[in-house]
Amino acid sequence: MVAQMSKKSKIYHRPGCRFINRIEEDSLVTFDFEDGRIEDLQPCKAAHYHVQTDVARNQSPYKHLQYIVKHDAAKKVEQIDYKNLPKRTKKQKKYYRQAENRARRKSVSRVLDLFAELEAKGELARVSFV
Repeated sequence: MVAQMSKKSKIYHRPGCRFINRIEEDSLVTFDFEDGRIEDLQPCKAAHYHVQTDVARNQSPYKHLQYIVKHDAAKKVEQIDYKNLPKRTKKQKKYYRQAENRARRKSVSRVLDLFAELEAKGELARVSFV
């Protein structure tokens, strides 16, 4: 992802930001987020990058990207089996409980869908639960 800033500032802007027009052309610097300098900068007040609700808004995009990578890795683990998620920290325990609740809701939903399908086909009367 690309960002722009003034040579004189510690605030970066996304391309197309309305505040970029205020920066003089010879003072405008364009760089990539993989650049090491992004860690020391603050986002523009109009910047709307991907931000999770449980991450502080004043963190650098680099830290947000690190969070997203960890989040995506946890989602992959959850798709295989949520019981493999780590449960060491308070936040990890919270995510584990959320994944557990999602799995429970999904299971109930599958059962209800099965009953609805059987009922629609008229086969529910033939099923014995004894």
